[in-house]
Amino acid sequence: MKITVNEDLRLVPIEQSHKEALAHFLNDIDIYNNTLKIPYPYTLQNAEDWIERVVKLENIQGLTTNWAIIKNGEGLIGGLGLHQMHGPESHKDEIGYWLAKPFWNQGVMTNVLTTFCDYCFEQRELSRIEAGVFSHNEASMRVLEKVGFEREGYLKKCFIKKGRYIDSVLYAKVL
Repeated sequence: MKITVNEDLRLVPIEQSHKEALAHFLNDIDIYNNTLKIPYPYTLQNAEDWIERVVKLENIQGLTTNWAIIKNGEGLIGGLGLHQMHGPESHKDEIGYWLAKPFWNQGVMTNVLTTFCDYCFEQRELSRIEAGVFSHNEASMRVLEKVGFEREGYLKKCFIKKGRYIDSVLYAKVL
Protein backbone atom coordinates (compact mmCIF):
# COMPACT_ATOMS: atom_id res chain seq x y z
CA MET A 1 0.00 0.00 0.00
CA LYS A 2 1.17 3.50 -0.76
CA ILE A 3 -0.15 6.84 0.53
CA THR A 4 0.43 9.82 -1.74
CA VAL A 5 1.18 13.05 0.15
CA ASN A 6 1.81 15.25 -2.92
CA GLU A 7 3.60 14.99 -6.27
CA ASP A 8 6.95 14.84 -4.45
CA LEU A 9 6.21 12.77 -1.31
CA ARG A 10 4.66 9.40 -0.56
CA LEU A 11 4.46 6.95 2.33
CA VAL A 12 5.28 3.29 1.81
CA PRO A 13 5.59 0.40 4.27
CA ILE A 14 9.03 -0.03 5.84
CA GLU A 15 11.09 -2.79 4.21
CA GLN A 16 14.64 -4.15 4.23
CA SER A 17 15.62 -2.03 1.20
CA HIS A 18 15.36 1.02 3.50
CA LYS A 19 18.06 -0.14 5.93
CA GLU A 20 20.97 1.85 4.46
CA ALA A 21 19.03 5.12 4.48
CA LEU A 22 17.79 4.44 8.01
CA ALA A 23 21.31 3.78 9.25
CA HIS A 24 22.60 6.90 7.51
CA PHE A 25 19.94 9.38 8.62
CA LEU A 26 19.20 8.02 12.11
CA ASN A 27 22.85 8.12 13.10
CA ASP A 28 22.32 11.74 14.14
CA ILE A 29 22.64 13.08 17.68
CA ASP A 30 19.83 15.60 17.17
CA ILE A 31 17.36 12.89 16.15
CA TYR A 32 18.53 10.80 19.10
CA ASN A 33 18.00 13.72 21.48
CA ASN A 34 14.39 14.19 20.32
CA THR A 35 13.27 10.55 20.27
CA LEU A 36 12.90 7.91 22.95
CA LYS A 37 13.75 4.59 21.34
CA ILE A 38 16.16 5.40 18.51
CA PRO A 39 19.68 4.51 19.69
CA TYR A 40 22.87 6.47 19.05
CA PRO A 41 25.04 5.63 17.34
CA TYR A 42 22.55 4.02 14.95
CA THR A 43 24.02 1.16 12.93
CA LEU A 44 23.05 -0.90 9.93
CA GLN A 45 22.40 -3.77 12.36
CA ASN A 46 19.98 -1.55 14.34
CA ALA A 47 18.10 -0.88 11.10
CA GLU A 48 18.01 -4.54 10.05
CA ASP A 49 16.80 -5.69 13.49
CA TRP A 50 14.10 -3.01 13.71
CA ILE A 51 12.79 -3.68 10.19
CA GLU A 52 12.67 -7.42 10.92
CA ARG A 53 10.59 -6.82 14.09
CA VAL A 54 8.25 -4.39 12.29
CA VAL A 55 7.66 -6.67 9.30
CA LYS A 56 7.03 -9.69 11.54
CA LEU A 57 4.48 -7.81 13.66
CA GLU A 58 2.76 -6.31 10.64
CA ASN A 59 2.50 -9.74 9.00
CA ILE A 60 0.89 -11.16 12.15
CA GLN A 61 -1.58 -8.26 12.41
CA GLY A 62 -2.16 -7.85 8.68
CA LEU A 63 -1.79 -4.12 9.21
CA THR A 64 0.91 -1.61 8.23
CA THR A 65 2.00 0.42 11.25
CA ASN A 66 5.35 1.90 10.17
CA TRP A 67 5.90 3.94 7.04
CA ALA A 68 8.89 5.31 5.17
CA ILE A 69 8.64 8.89 3.95
CA ILE A 70 9.87 8.78 0.35
CA LYS A 71 10.85 11.91 -1.57
CA ASN A 72 11.17 11.72 -5.35
CA GLY A 73 14.83 11.74 -6.35
CA GLU A 74 15.98 11.23 -2.74
CA GLY A 75 14.47 7.97 -1.48
CA LEU A 76 13.76 7.52 2.23
CA ILE A 77 14.03 10.80 4.16
CA GLY A 78 12.05 9.98 7.30
CA GLY A 79 9.52 7.76 8.91
CA LEU A 80 6.37 7.62 10.97
CA GLY A 81 4.33 5.01 12.68
CA LEU A 82 1.49 4.14 14.98
CA HIS A 83 2.41 2.62 18.35
CA GLN A 84 -0.75 0.50 18.76
CA MET A 85 -0.50 0.71 22.54
CA HIS A 86 -4.23 0.02 22.82
CA GLY A 87 -4.42 -2.73 20.18
CA PRO A 88 -5.34 -2.69 16.51
CA GLU A 89 -9.09 -2.40 17.20
CA SER A 90 -8.88 0.73 19.36
CA HIS A 91 -10.46 4.06 18.42
CA LYS A 92 -7.20 5.84 19.29
CA ASP A 93 -3.51 5.51 18.67
CA GLU A 94 -0.24 7.34 19.28
CA ILE A 95 1.91 8.57 16.42
CA GLY A 96 5.67 8.89 16.31
CA TYR A 97 7.77 10.41 13.55
CA TRP A 98 11.23 11.59 12.52
CA LEU A 99 12.70 13.44 9.56
CA ALA A 100 16.28 13.51 8.27
CA LYS A 101 18.00 16.78 9.17
CA PRO A 102 18.62 17.93 5.53
CA PHE A 103 14.82 18.14 5.13
CA TRP A 104 13.97 20.07 8.31
CA ASN A 105 12.18 23.43 8.02
CA GLN A 106 10.80 22.74 4.54
CA GLY A 107 7.20 21.86 5.44
CA VAL A 108 7.76 18.16 4.74
CA MET A 109 6.52 16.83 8.08
CA THR A 110 3.55 19.21 8.14
CA ASN A 111 2.42 17.84 4.76
CA VAL A 112 3.11 14.24 5.74
CA LEU A 113 1.27 14.45 9.07
CA THR A 114 -1.73 16.19 7.51
CA THR A 115 -2.12 13.42 4.94
CA PHE A 116 -1.34 10.61 7.38
CA CYS A 117 -3.85 11.84 9.98
CA ASP A 118 -6.54 12.03 7.27
CA TYR A 119 -5.66 8.44 6.33
CA CYS A 120 -5.87 7.32 9.98
CA PHE A 121 -9.27 8.93 10.50
CA GLU A 122 -10.73 7.70 7.21
CA GLN A 123 -9.12 4.30 6.61
CA ARG A 124 -8.20 3.18 10.12
CA GLU A 125 -11.39 4.68 11.55
CA LEU A 126 -9.53 6.30 14.43
CA SER A 127 -11.25 9.12 16.28
CA ARG A 128 -8.21 10.23 18.31
CA ILE A 129 -4.49 10.46 17.47
CA GLU A 130 -2.05 11.30 20.25
CA ALA A 131 1.56 12.47 20.10
CA GLY A 132 3.96 12.83 23.00
CA VAL A 133 6.77 15.34 22.49
CA PHE A 134 9.81 15.95 24.69
CA SER A 135 9.34 19.34 26.35
CA HIS A 136 12.51 20.70 24.72
CA ASN A 137 11.37 19.83 21.16
CA GLU A 138 9.64 23.07 20.21
CA ALA A 139 9.92 22.42 16.46
CA SER A 140 7.89 19.22 16.75
CA MET A 141 5.27 21.02 18.85
CA ARG A 142 4.92 23.69 16.16
CA VAL A 143 4.44 21.03 13.48
CA LEU A 144 1.72 19.29 15.49
CA GLU A 145 -0.09 22.58 16.09
CA LYS A 146 0.03 23.43 12.35
CA VAL A 147 -1.59 20.07 11.62
CA GLY A 148 -4.42 20.69 14.10
CA PHE A 149 -3.21 18.88 17.21
CA GLU A 150 -4.07 20.54 20.51
CA ARG A 151 -1.92 20.55 23.61
CA GLU A 152 -3.69 18.55 26.32
CA GLY A 153 -1.15 18.21 29.07
CA TYR A 154 2.33 18.45 30.48
CA LEU A 155 3.70 15.21 31.91
CA LYS A 156 6.51 15.71 34.41
CA LYS A 157 9.24 13.07 34.54
CA CYS A 158 7.40 11.07 31.90
CA PHE A 159 10.48 9.39 30.42
CA ILE A 160 13.99 8.43 31.48
CA LYS A 161 16.77 8.63 28.94
CA LYS A 162 20.43 8.10 29.80
CA GLY A 163 19.53 8.26 33.50
CA ARG A 164 17.84 11.64 33.16
CA TYR A 165 14.15 12.47 33.51
CA ILE A 166 12.46 14.09 30.52
CA ASP A 167 9.16 15.93 30.66
CA SER A 168 6.69 15.38 27.83
CA VAL A 169 3.92 17.43 26.29
CA LEU A 170 0.82 15.50 25.24
CA TYR A 171 -0.89 16.55 22.02
CA ALA A 172 -4.00 15.09 20.43
CA LYS A 173 -6.03 15.48 17.28
CA VAL A 174 -9.63 14.38 17.61
CA LEU A 175 -12.07 13.73 14.78
